[in-house]
Amino acid sequence: MSLLPLPLILTSPANAATYLDGINAYRTGDIKIAISIWTPLGKKGHLKSQIGLGKLYLRGTGGKPDLGSIFTFSFPG
Repeated sequence: MSLLPLPLILTSPANAATYLDGINAYRTGDIKIAISIWTPLGKKGHLKSQIGLGKLYLRGTGGKPDLGSIFTFSFPG
């Protein structure tokens, strides 16, 4: 039996973080993790992730408000 190389295992869809993982991180107060989960999803067009990021950036949650990021994720394309 051949084993997959480690990078392929770590990046497989089964191990990919989901929108709900971001929600759970947000609810437990780990805003940086929520942002790190939602950013790649938002860049791929996931609407709920884009909305979540827009709200975080608007409120300045995890830092000061970032108007550029608000427009990037709230009005993609």
